[in-house]
Formats: sequence, structure tokens, C-alpha cells
Amino acid sequence: MEKRIFRIKEVDGCTDFQHVTLTIVKREIYLTFDDGIQAGTEEVLALLKEKKVKATFFLTGVHLWYAFSYYPEKAKTILKEIYENHIIGNHSYSHANDHYSSFYRDAGVLIDNQSKRMNVASDFEKCKNQINYYLGLVYNKDFSKIKFPLAKNQKTPLARFPGTNSWYVNDKIKDIKSTDRGHTWELAEKDTKEEAEELFKQGYKIFGWDAEWNMEFDFNKKAIVEEEERKKNKTMDYSKWEISHPFYDMYSKENISNDRVTETWETVRDKLLEKVRDGGLWDDVGKTDGKVVLLMHERAFRNGKVVNKSLDMTNKDEIKKLENLIDYFLKIKAEFKTLENY
Repeated sequence: MEKRIFRIKEVDGCTDFQHVTLTIVKREIYLTFDDGIQAGTEEVLALLKEKKVKATFFLTGVHLWYAFSYYPEKAKTILKEIYENHIIGNHSYSHANDHYSSFYRDAGVLIDNQSKRMNVASDFEKCKNQINYYLGLVYNKDFSKIKFPLAKNQKTPLARFPGTNSWYVNDKIKDIKSTDRGHTWELAEKDTKEEAEELFKQGYKIFGWDAEWNMEFDFNKKAIVEEEERKKNKTMDYSKWEISHPFYDMYSKENISNDRVTETWETVRDKLLEKVRDGGLWDDVGKTDGKVVLLMHERAFRNGKVVNKSLDMTNKDEIKKLENLIDYFLKIKAEFKTLENY
């Protein structure tokens, strides 16, 4: 978008009118959160409600299962808030148990001790069923026949693959940018092509991201170490999700410092400004000019901090970082949108 304006300049005591063309950069910010429901989802939702900003939540089936198993009433409230005021995306049931290479290259996630796997499409179908089952518990209504996991006013089914930056949105946006190889990202165009095309044909719009608010993934590392130990001791049982993908109390003193962001909000602000101006994450051309999709994880913004060797659950230092980022873009009149409106 261009805007023609006049600039007045004094030249040798005379007034000179000059035409100047300014480029007005459209800024649309798409806040997306992966892996919910989890510790921190409640805090993020409260902030978004206060700021009147909507976001897209890519829910993971196994984390929903934990939430409804460990704190069912709170989980109902959280899921209701997402359903009524935000947008839901499918982020798989198992999250590949954090073994992304085998998930895509070996056709799915291990589900028993005889090397049987559940394929990627079935994993997403299981997540859909899990989301709709819990929505049924919240609303005392049968959601089981609904083909996709959708929020109240949502019409477009959304999905995001775990551990890979894949885009299958329309005929013009089809791309697999990268896949996580044990926390080493590689360009891997073939990894999820077949799976992405299958979900795309089903009706899902598959979104990756342009920028990520980087964080430590301590729980992932801890789970993998524990899994390797169980393999060594021959106590690994892939038929039990709670063993394959362990649950941690993220609000405990032991874990409160884990899985926190490693970048300041100013750094993320600058990344978003750069992306809407210059392009995307892994190549020189952004997906869509003026639009930038930010990937985050709610658990990074949960309340709590160890202060003077004591756990202070009133501490809001982390969620304040997200608040500062949102406030900045509200101030410069950027638009916050959900991926349904991408």
C-alpha cells in the first residue's frame, strides 16, 4: 500500500513542495500456542481476555488427557474459554512422543511392545476425538459426530504437525520448511508431504510458523533421558501413554524454572517487525506479505518463580513478557488475528 504526501522544504530561502511516496506496511500478527492444555494456558487466556485479543490454540490430545485427569474442573473451564473465545487447532494426540524422525519416516508413533505404530493421520484423528470428547463433558452435548475439532464460531479446520514447520494452506502455500532431528532442525521437504496432503484433502489447513519465541525444552530432554533409561532396563512400555509421555508438575519448586523463554520480548518484537517487512523464517520470501505467525508454548508463561530459595506462585514475570509484546503491537495499531482469518 502506498500513500502520496507533500513535504515542505526550504531551499535558499524559498519554499519547495516535494512529492514523497511512503510505503505503509500492513501488520497482522497471528498468536499461536502449541501443546495445550498445559500449565500456563490459564494465565495466557486471562491475559488475552484482558487485552481483548484472540489466538489460535493447537491442542495436543495427551496433554488434554493429563489436564482432565489431574485437574478436571479447571480443565473444563480452560477448554470452555478456548472454545467460546478463540480458535482450536489439532496438534496430534501423541506429539510424536518427541521422536519426530521416526514419527514421519517410520509411519507413526509406537503404541505397543511389538513395534506396532499408529500412523500420523490416525494420530490426528485420535486427537480430534479426544478434543470433541472433552468438549462433550464441558457442554453435556454429543460432539462425537463432528468431523473436526472446532471452536464455537470456527468454520475452518486447522492443524499443525509436531516438530516440523509444514504449511499446506492452499494451492499457493504448500511447503515443508524444516523438521526437528533431535533438536537439530533440517530442511526436509519429503518428511510430511504424504501426511500433509492426506490431512489437507480431509479439509484441514495446515500451518507452520514464521517466527518462534524460543524457549528451553527441559521437560522434553528429561522425558527422553528417562525413556532411554527405561529402554536400558527393559521396563519401557509403549502401550501406556503415561509412561511413554510422562507428566510433570510444572508448578512444583523442582520444575518451576524449566521450559521458560530464552528471548526477551523486545527480541521477539524485532523478529516480528522484520518478518512482516522482509520475509519468512527459513527462506527469503515470507508466506504472505504483512502477515506473521508467531509460535509459542503456554507453559513458558506460567506463574511462579523461585525467589530467595522459596517458591513464589504470585510471581508473574513471565506472563508480563507476553503482555509487553501484545501492548507494543496494540500501540502501533497492528491487528491480532486467528489463523482461520489468515
